[in-house]
Amino acid sequence: MKKKVDLRKIRYTEVFRDYIFPVLAKEFLFSENYEDFAQIVQGHFMLIEKQWESLLIEWEFKNEITPIKWT
Repeated sequence: MKKKVDLRKIRYTEVFRDYIFPVLAKEFLFSENYEDFAQIVQGHFMLIEKQWESLLIEWEFKNEITPIKWT
């Protein structure tokens, strides 16, 4: 069983930029469903609520600036 990386003590503003995006950039950029992406993140990392909120903000920002839907 693969061990999850515990990011719960990492500052919430750094979690996406420094940990999640470098590992899951392709999944983040090309996925259209937040729930699917969140499940992938949950499979790799342990986060607290504030970090999940920060991740959702990044997701919403991505959707605002990228009107293209990948199929």
